[in-house]
Amino acid sequence: MERNHRKPDPRLIEPFVVLGDHLHFGSASAALGMSQQTLSDQIRRLEHQLDLVLFTRNSRQVALTADGRRLLTDARHALSAFNRLVDGRGGHGLRLGAVKDYGPALPLIEEFRRVQPNCPIDIVDASSDEQLDALRAGAIDVGILRVAAGTAAGVSVAPLQLEPVLVTVGPHHPLADAETVPLTALTRILCGAGPAWAARRVWLDALAARIGARWTYTEGCGPSTVNASYLAGDRTLANLVPASSTAPFVAAGCSVRPPRELQPYYAWSIAWRPRADEHSEGFVRHALHARDARGWLELPRGAGGREVWMPDSDPAHPATTSERA
Repeated sequence: MERNHRKPDPRLIEPFVVLGDHLHFGSASAALGMSQQTLSDQIRRLEHQLDLVLFTRNSRQVALTADGRRLLTDARHALSAFNRLVDGRGGHGLRLGAVKDYGPALPLIEEFRRVQPNCPIDIVDASSDEQLDALRAGAIDVGILRVAAGTAAGVSVAPLQLEPVLVTVGPHHPLADAETVPLTALTRILCGAGPAWAARRVWLDALAARIGARWTYTEGCGPSTVNASYLAGDRTLANLVPASSTAPFVAAGCSVRPPRELQPYYAWSIAWRPRADEHSEGFVRHALHARDARGWLELPRGAGGREVWMPDSDPAHPATTSERA
């Protein structure tokens, strides 16, 4: 096929990024203030101009293709840079990457804004692996993210918080009314495909190996509001969610229950670029002080008599962090 060499219309970048984040035409079009048909037309125009298929679509879900996933990271950075230029910030504030569903990030940001009111903060919603790439490229200054072992070369990283993980299932799932959910009884787990979801996949694989579970992973994964709608209408799909991210699932009518065999924990880290500027260093100091004051790295001895678990290889595991101390 002959390539289309026309330059893409830059006005189509934002619709692409928003749909890539939501993976749902209804919620993405609402966020953009346009009709679903207009959004669909703009995505098709961008695909035609790039001569690429960016999304797969069917009656139930939207998913990024491999080309779409590769383009999304660069498109986010371009959109963020443009927004900073329009805002007149000129890169003098703090560019902070955060996984959209990580609840404790918002209180940290609000607290820092109170103590540093003259430091503008540009929040960039990005997956953990996208944040690592952005840190290395200088596109963000600090990230709050998941770090898998051996993936953080070129950036400084410190463990930030350990969060208990709960099971969410839709109201029609056979285990919706169970007091605790046996993880080995689950068959399909929500997890995005591709490098953007590598850290979550490593964690899920380690948990499955620990309990002897055999799961298949779906590819349609996005913000919690979208994931909750998937679960609410599915009889076999389940999701493992940090405790701070359960509210959208409850609002959608899903059940949120503790796992039966053991209590898994999910580790969050803070990462920053070497030779950080004053604003970056200030935010990192603030976050680590909050971590220590609030005991965010303390694993309980047990949870209702169940084993407390997280991967031994996790950089934020208490044994690992005590060895570094």
